[in-house]
Amino acid sequence: MHSLSLAVLLAPSFLAAALPAFAPGRIGVPIHTRDAVGALETVLLFDSLAFEDADGTQLLAQEAYVHLSQIDIDDFLEDAANLLSSINIDLGQDLANAAERLKLFAAIGVADREVTVQVDGGDADITVGPTSSDDRGLTWQNATLGDCEVKSAKVAASAQTEDGRTFASTIFAPATDGWGVISDIDDTIKISHTLDTLELLKATFFDEPEPVAGMPELYAALAEKLDPQFVYVTGSPYQLYPFLHDFVNTTYSASTGPIYTKNLTLTSIDDLLGFISGDNTQEYKVFIIDALHGIFPNKKFLGVGDSTEADPETYGEVYRKYGPDFLGCAWIRAVDGANNTDERFAAAFAEVPAERWRVFTDDEIASLADIDLDGGSC
Repeated sequence: MHSLSLAVLLAPSFLAAALPAFAPGRIGVPIHTRDAVGALETVLLFDSLAFEDADGTQLLAQEAYVHLSQIDIDDFLEDAANLLSSINIDLGQDLANAAERLKLFAAIGVADREVTVQVDGGDADITVGPTSSDDRGLTWQNATLGDCEVKSAKVAASAQTEDGRTFASTIFAPATDGWGVISDIDDTIKISHTLDTLELLKATFFDEPEPVAGMPELYAALAEKLDPQFVYVTGSPYQLYPFLHDFVNTTYSASTGPIYTKNLTLTSIDDLLGFISGDNTQEYKVFIIDALHGIFPNKKFLGVGDSTEADPETYGEVYRKYGPDFLGCAWIRAVDGANNTDERFAAAFAEVPAERWRVFTDDEIASLADIDLDGGSC
């Protein structure tokens, strides 16, 4: 199993495999207490990956967020509504969507909390934490599954509190070899209008989520042909995790998997929109994919993204690092209005054989299902 340095980036929400096995939280943060989640607190338990270390021990790469249950989102909601009304967009009843999607941005994280996780069919609890004050209620780590070893590809789990509440999640335990799919979300499988700030605001907080036409069917076909583990890596912040999780698990129910998000502390809607469309996405995504390679070095992945941000550059960098045995193929959706020039793609995929990547239009989505990835085509 490979290890990764923690001298990285901007503290993204990431695969716990990137942490040393001994690290209970962020390095350098003193741990004062280890209290259970209180009656006035809520847990967001992220879907997770189970994997084996070099000794064959099954580990759970688990992330959790603990926050005060009472949330006041009035200021965020007013800012979003005012921004849209300034250009004569009145959303009226659609504010209910915004209230739900904005609430975690106003949540107050709680430090020094341990989260008790129960795995369906397991004989013992798993403890994750404590949450860090440095990351405002977040914790991530590798936890030994022990008697709770996952023997199927997918199993239910839940965080349990002392007052009897439960917060559900799913553990994915893919094979150590075979195929996987690494997929972006915004403008790859969901229409997000990343290149238009106001349309991005509407799509993210107000509108009902809209899939890219044909992509749910394509992912269902890939799931049937390759039986891959899907892993979603998005530049969106963890506060949007419930929204994105619901979207993937309903619209892409045949191709579910863990969703990895970035960390964000913000003071305004403008901060958020700049973050989602920020220029550090490539560094973040490569970091996540490095961690995936560390825990699944014998798996081969199909990378799927789009041309609005840095997905071509991301997959090009990953291929140059690990070669075709890890990144077998990259597919890039050409989005209208993005930089779709031959020069851009040639630079992004420099030193990557032309037969290992392709740029596709929406009209070509259906035909991608016919590509024999297992036979070496791309």
